[in-house]
Amino acid sequence: MGQGASEDADAQSLLRPTPSFLGAAIGDLEELRAGRVAMAGVFCDHFSNGQPGSRFAPRQLRYLGSDNPQRTRCDEDLIDIGDLNVFPLQPRRNAQILAEQSARIAASGAKLLAIGGDYSITPHLIEGLLRTHADKAL
Repeated sequence: MGQGASEDADAQSLLRPTPSFLGAAIGDLEELRAGRVAMAGVFCDHFSNGQPGSRFAPRQLRYLGSDNPQRTRCDEDLIDIGDLNVFPLQPRRNAQILAEQSARIAASGAKLLAIGGDYSITPHLIEGLLRTHADKAL
């Protein structure tokens, strides 16, 4: 093995894995199926009553364990699908897009675990779940 290969191996060992919730695999909506838990961040706290900050929770939770080199991957049924799309300066559009995204997740059979956001997002996420599961109790 030449010196170039050794340098490449050293460089690889210095790279950190992409941070994710609880070390979950990173994926997207197309990878969801029944039995999976879709963890999603919500970068929106613009409607909080003067106490912003919860929009940063997803990023901080993803980085929380990223400094641990012993970190292992968690259950394969947990998937980090990134942050939900939001339009914080357009409340009606924000409501619509959050409901659409939660409905799409629910339609896949996966469960949604949203992290971050303020009180204004919950009703819209529930609206999307009810669109898909109108015949079931939440």
